[in-house]
Amino acid sequence: MSGFQSTRIATEFTSSAGTNPVPTPATGTAFSYGPDYTIGATGRGSVSLGGATSTHIITGAEAGNVRYRYDNGTWRVNLAADKSHAEGGYRDQSKGHFRQLAVSLKNPARLVYRDINDVRPETLQIFDNNNREVDLYDAGNYQLTTVNSTPRRTQEDFDSASVDLGRRLEVFRFPFSVQVGAQQRTQTRDIRRRNENWTYNGINGDRSVTPFLSPVYRGQYHYYGFRDVPHLSPILVYRAYQANPALFTKTAAQAVTEETFRINNSQYFEETVGAWYGQTEFSLLQSRLRVLTGVRYEKTETEGLGALVNPSAVWARNPDGSFVRNAAGQRVRRPEAGAASSMEQLRLTHTERGFRADRSYDGYYPSLHLSYSAAESLVVRAAFARTYGRPNLNSVIPTATVDDADLEGDQLGNPAVVQGNITVTNTGLKPWSADNYDLSAEYYTRRGGLFSVGVFRKEIRDFFADTVRIATLADTELLGLDPRYVGWRVSTTFNAGSARVTGFEFNVKQPLGEFAAWGRPFTVFLNGTKLDLEGPGEASFSAFTPESLNWGFSYARRSVTFMAKWNYRGKRRLGAQPSLGAGAYEWDDRRLMLDLNLEYQVKRWLVLYGAAQNVFNARAYTLRYGPDTPDYAKNYLTGAFGVGLTFGLKGSF
Repeated sequence: MSGFQSTRIATEFTSSAGTNPVPTPATGTAFSYGPDYTIGATGRGSVSLGGATSTHIITGAEAGNVRYRYDNGTWRVNLAADKSHAEGGYRDQSKGHFRQLAVSLKNPARLVYRDINDVRPETLQIFDNNNREVDLYDAGNYQLTTVNSTPRRTQEDFDSASVDLGRRLEVFRFPFSVQVGAQQRTQTRDIRRRNENWTYNGINGDRSVTPFLSPVYRGQYHYYGFRDVPHLSPILVYRAYQANPALFTKTAAQAVTEETFRINNSQYFEETVGAWYGQTEFSLLQSRLRVLTGVRYEKTETEGLGALVNPSAVWARNPDGSFVRNAAGQRVRRPEAGAASSMEQLRLTHTERGFRADRSYDGYYPSLHLSYSAAESLVVRAAFARTYGRPNLNSVIPTATVDDADLEGDQLGNPAVVQGNITVTNTGLKPWSADNYDLSAEYYTRRGGLFSVGVFRKEIRDFFADTVRIATLADTELLGLDPRYVGWRVSTTFNAGSARVTGFEFNVKQPLGEFAAWGRPFTVFLNGTKLDLEGPGEASFSAFTPESLNWGFSYARRSVTFMAKWNYRGKRRLGAQPSLGAGAYEWDDRRLMLDLNLEYQVKRWLVLYGAAQNVFNARAYTLRYGPDTPDYAKNYLTGAFGVGLTFGLKGSF
C-alpha cells in the first residue's frame, strides 16, 4: 500500500494590474501578461489536494508447461504445451482503506502567481474573500469532501500447443534442411470494474481534515519546492466510516454514475489463433551464401462482449420507428424510463455486455533472409519479411453509443439528412501489415569486436486511423451494426491508407583488450536507431519513437561480471488533444536512464545477481500542447517512479 499527495490549483481568470491587458472570453475582464498573475475572482478560485491515494494490487497466477525435444542430427522434433490462469485487481475496502480522498480549501480563494518559470510559479499566494492570506500548509484550512473506492477484478486464461518438425536432407550437393510446424493458442479475459463515491458530511457538520492526518507521512518533500503539504490517511477515514456510516452518504446521482461505470467496464473477450509454417534453409557458393526462406499462415478469431448504450431508448416510438410526440411536438418519454438521469432510465439505455462481436481474419506472411560472407570478417545481410500488427485490446472488446437525431416526417430515412450519431468500437478492424526490407553489413574484429550498419524500410498498409464518416452499408456490415444505421454519423477507428517508415541503425561493440592489457576485462558498446515516418496526419502511430541511443561498458573478470548501460529515448508523439486547439498533441519527452547489472559466481553452479534500473530516478515528463500553448503550461504530468532493484540467486543443476 502506498500514499501520495500533490497540490492541484483549480481557478478561473480575472483582472490584474499590468500592461497589455487582453479580454478574457469567459468573463470579459482582463488578464495581465506582466510578472504577476492574479487568478480567481473573489469567491471563485479554489485549491485542492489531489492525492491521498492508497492502492492494494492483488495478483495471483498458476502456470504449467510441458516440453519435448528430439535431435539426432537428421531429425529435429519439438513439442510444447502451455496453460496458465491469472487473477488480479484492486482492493481497498476489503483491505481497510478507501482508494482516494478529495480535499479542498474550506473557503473560496483568490491566487497570485509570481515569477512563473518553465516548472512552476516561484511565488504562490492565496487570499480569502476578506483578502486575508491563507496558509497553504495549515491543515485547518482544508475540508474533506468525498471519498472513493475502485474495486477491480480481471481474470485471464491462456492455453497453447505447438509442434515443430525438421529434417536434414542429403539430396543436394550443398547443406539443405526443411522445417514445418503448427501452433494453436486461445486467450480469454474477463474484466469487471467499479468506481464508487460517497459524500463526507462531517462530524456534526464539521468536515475538517485534522482527525485524519497521517501519523506516518509528515514533513514530506513534494517536489517543485513544496514541503509539508497536509497528508491524510485513507485508513483513518475508512475507520471513521466503519464506526459511523452516517458520516458518509451517497446521492441517487452518484448511484447512477457508479452503475453506469460498472456496466461500461464489464467486458469479455476470447481470441483463438491458429498458425502453420514451412521453411527451408540451405547454403550456396561453398557455404558463403546462406539462404533461409519460408511462409507462415495465421488465422485469428475473436469474440467480444461489451456495453451497448442507446440514449434514445427512453423515447416512445410509433410502429414506423418515428418518435411519439405530444401536442407541442416534443418527444414523449416511455413511462418505464422514469425521470431523467434516473436508475430506471439507465436500465433502458445501458445493457451490460449487450454488444457482441465475432470477427476473424487471416493472411500469409512470407520471408527471405540472405547472408553473404564477403570476406573473412565481413558479412552482408539482406532480408524481406511481411509482418503484421494486431489491434489492441480496446479494439477487440465491443462498445457502442447510439444517439438518434431528433427528426420527423420526411427527414426520417432521408439519405441527405444525418440520422444520428454512433460512437462504436470497430471490432472488425484488420491488423495492419508491412513489407519490410533490410540491408546491413557486419565487420568482426580479431578480439570479438563488432561494427555494423544497416538501413531498412517498412511499407505499411491498412494502418489505424480515427475517423468520423457517414456510414455506408459496407461500414455497417464491417462494424456489426444494423443496416438501419446507414446514413448515420459514425465515429470509430478504420483501416485506412498507407504509410512508410525509413530507418538507419548502427552497432559498435569493442573489447578494449585489443588496445592495451589493462583493457582486457572491459568491453564498450554503442548502438542507435533513427527513424523517419511518412503518412497521412490521421495515422494512429502513437508512441512512434523517432530516435534512440544506447551506450555503456561491461567488465568481466574471474567471478565478477558488471555492466553499466545508458538508454536515451527521443521525444515521441502520443494522442491528439483537440481541447487544446488544432495541432495539439500529447508527448512523451526525451528521457535518459542508467541501468546497472552485477553478477558474482559463487560456485560453478550458483550465481548471485543484482540489477538496478533507472539508477538516478530520471523523471518521465508528459507534455500536452499546441501551437499557441506557452512554454510554462506544456508540462502536463511528471512521473518519478523510483529505482527498480532486483536481486537473487540462480543456479544450474
